[in-house]
Amino acid sequence: MPDVPAADRFADTSGRAAVDRFAGRRVRHEDGSEEAGRLLARLTALERTAELAHDRLPPADLAAIADLLDHADARLGAATWHTVVALAGSTGSGKSSLFNVLTGLRLAETGARRPTTRAMFACAWDFEGAAPLLDLIGVEAGNRVARHGALDARRGGMPAGLVLLDLPDHDSLDVSHRNAVDGVVAVADHLVWVLDPQKYADALVHDRYLRPLRHHGRSMTVVLNHADRLGPADLAACLTDVRALLAADGAAEVRVLATSPETGLGIAELRRVVVAAAGSGEASVVRLSADVDALTERLDEYFTGVVPGVDAFTARERDALVDDLCDAAGVGVVAAAAG
Repeated sequence: MPDVPAADRFADTSGRAAVDRFAGRRVRHEDGSEEAGRLLARLTALERTAELAHDRLPPADLAAIADLLDHADARLGAATWHTVVALAGSTGSGKSSLFNVLTGLRLAETGARRPTTRAMFACAWDFEGAAPLLDLIGVEAGNRVARHGALDARRGGMPAGLVLLDLPDHDSLDVSHRNAVDGVVAVADHLVWVLDPQKYADALVHDRYLRPLRHHGRSMTVVLNHADRLGPADLAACLTDVRALLAADGAAEVRVLATSPETGLGIAELRRVVVAAAGSGEASVVRLSADVDALTERLDEYFTGVVPGVDAFTARERDALVDDLCDAAGVGVVAAAAG
């Protein structure tokens, strides 16, 4: 996308190309799901909202809309049969050990030096088909490994469309590693947050990631790893505490598991989570729908009250904007279901 200010981009509606790209797109999912259709309608409505309010909304919000529309267009057009599942966590959380167990290969290094030595790693079960998606995410060619074809998929119980990422530590001292994590967290179809019994309450992961992603409960799983280091009573207490912290973050919907690569505790359940996410063919739609939820909540204040520094809308403008914003938020779908 050319480097054009968002306000200017949305002001030019002569071609209505952005709306057409969603209104005319058919997402290739096995079940032709209604959720995919709703997502496309909501993206179209979000684009229309930005067009109507381009001279009233702050540049940061217009830029956020433009970024989401561009990413949705790219993601829905790149390897739609594939699902990106990312393992994210802090130093020592055991992401790489889980990555190795899930892939059945020893691909990712483990140990204290990894935050300063490695970038993100990817394992793809359909290596060639996943290439456009890996390019979009920014995984370097040398950090991609193939889990060859249907035979390996059957042996490992993993869908052929799975792309599994092992991310650098989000608390790495290397800024480029933290930036890489942030980039993938913003776009991965399903995020598995790997927490450590000693650091699961750290403010960094909650303030920087889990709380801002509170709308993404269906697109996230939280794993309390190294569970073998705790006795039964302590493990139960930690899991209760993790769930309470997630509820305080507004993310009570997120699934919580206990795992141990060393003993195998919880690995089968985690594998089922990954298989369900990748096998449904809907993970990218679910993730993008949550992104739209978060953005429409952010925009809602402009149409429900007076915002300092934002010019008031006329009654006609407000009615048109509210209609489009309601479409983007999926209000019509909810009303129809309740009706």
